[in-house]
Amino acid sequence: MVYLNKWPTRFPKIVGLDIETTGLDPFQDEIIALGVSDGKNTVILTEDYERVVALLEDESTLKVIHNALFDLSFLLYRYPCRPRAVWDSMLVERVIFNGQQIGNALDEVLARRCHVLLDKTIREQFIDHNGPLTDEMLAYIEQDVLHLPELYAQQMQDVQERGLGRIVGLENGALLPTVQMYLTGVGFDLELWDQYRTQIEETLDVLRQQMLVDLGPEFAIEVERKKKGVPYVQTIPADEINFAAWQQLLPTLRKLGLKVQSTDRATLEKYAERHPFVQSLLDYKKWLKMSTWKWDEMISPVTGRIHPDWNQIGTITGRFSGNLQQVPRPQPNRPNMRALFRPRPEHVIIAADFSQQEPRLLAGISQDRRMIDAANELDIYIAFARAIWNEEIDKKDPRRQLTKTGVLATMYGGQADGLAPKMNISVQECQTFQDAVRRTFPVAYQWGNRQLREVKARGYTLTMWGRRSYFPDLRTKKDWQIANDARNYPIQGSGADMLKLSMIKIRDILERHKFDASFMIALHDEIVLTVRADQGEELLPLVLKAMEEAGHDICPDVFFPAEGKVGQLWDH
Repeated sequence: MVYLNKWPTRFPKIVGLDIETTGLDPFQDEIIALGVSDGKNTVILTEDYERVVALLEDESTLKVIHNALFDLSFLLYRYPCRPRAVWDSMLVERVIFNGQQIGNALDEVLARRCHVLLDKTIREQFIDHNGPLTDEMLAYIEQDVLHLPELYAQQMQDVQERGLGRIVGLENGALLPTVQMYLTGVGFDLELWDQYRTQIEETLDVLRQQMLVDLGPEFAIEVERKKKGVPYVQTIPADEINFAAWQQLLPTLRKLGLKVQSTDRATLEKYAERHPFVQSLLDYKKWLKMSTWKWDEMISPVTGRIHPDWNQIGTITGRFSGNLQQVPRPQPNRPNMRALFRPRPEHVIIAADFSQQEPRLLAGISQDRRMIDAANELDIYIAFARAIWNEEIDKKDPRRQLTKTGVLATMYGGQADGLAPKMNISVQECQTFQDAVRRTFPVAYQWGNRQLREVKARGYTLTMWGRRSYFPDLRTKKDWQIANDARNYPIQGSGADMLKLSMIKIRDILERHKFDASFMIALHDEIVLTVRADQGEELLPLVLKAMEEAGHDICPDVFFPAEGKVGQLWDH
């Protein structure tokens, strides 16, 4: 039964909720319908949408929403409130089948689970729609919410059978901070960006000229082409080579005597000392990447801010992805890209991250007692170096940098010939170092070696809280192609869990203490907030404490120190 614009005074314990809009932008497009269903009866609103606020804030009714980031962004932008008891069925489906390359759109999920076929082409009728809704459109709205309670029941059974309760709770809990982060957006300094672009273009010109000098005036490559289906060989002189195209870069490197199979950074770094052209090329590729960023084109004409497309489960490890993920940390002699991104007016930035999170996670997940002891010191790399060489080490000792570069790489299965150039030592010295690392932390090394066997036995890895990452292509990939991910996923996934738990705890602090603050960016092990200028110093220690508590909750054996600062710029 469908009820049009007849809003009940009470709802059952579980309902599906969905909105229809004239487009995808919550800041410019409009809501034209809102449906709520208990699986039998459906209410459809086409006006007075503020009536949904009481339902959103009702803790006694679970709201099942597929891709809730979209729906809640539209609703909270217009009707600010504090939603409770939200189950994002898209996020849950991703958690259940993480890595299995299964579609998570609502029509795909309902077809797979409930044998219901939705005609999503009708959705096109809502775009820029104006006027009363047709019967066909109303029927479509009903179908979009009618099956959500049943979908929840099926998902809950899978969650319980697979032991995914904590991860599902984590993702549903992190949903609201993610919505807030999207709606808050990020300020952008256009004037500074114009200065940076000029610097980038000038530097690229200088580097290209240096690369031509490195090659020499007579250098040329031969590239196979086709003209009207007939193959021929084209000779390209150095000053016409497109160094951004691998089809021309690969023969360039090979003509220099470098037997490379790829032009990616990891391969090129191995040959950086073999020819000056390679080092110039590495610098060129870094600056070329900067020239491709189009952040200024992402600014909303309504808010004047960038609203990144945050994907809450953007990678198989559970990390966020989004179009600000590639913003690098400040580096010497390069534009400080982070200085481009600004807080809200009259606000400052709090930037906080976990100190040396990944090696501490390795210690905790492997349960290597000697590594745990090192991880519980403030500087884990000094502690690593002291344990390996059995000598006192300070922060200026070059052996600290060796452990920073080499311990994790060794535990992840890195070989000496590939690792040595990164550590700036010989292959033999690197082999000796790796042998010492394995002797010092044998339990952690054995844990890494076990991961491949365990993945092949059960088909997935597990984080400390039970997030699964499946390997559907075990039969088609060789062991060496799987081994690194088998070690890496549990650690990076546990880090993702830690970051999301931190966001949940910080959101509780913001609500409880009524701070004028909100999430702005979440990257890997880092959280960035915008906060009213006079509240920054008060909020920072609470943020750091919440992150350290999250670290303890995920991995009780290891201390996870968090560091942060308050300032006008994001330069942490």
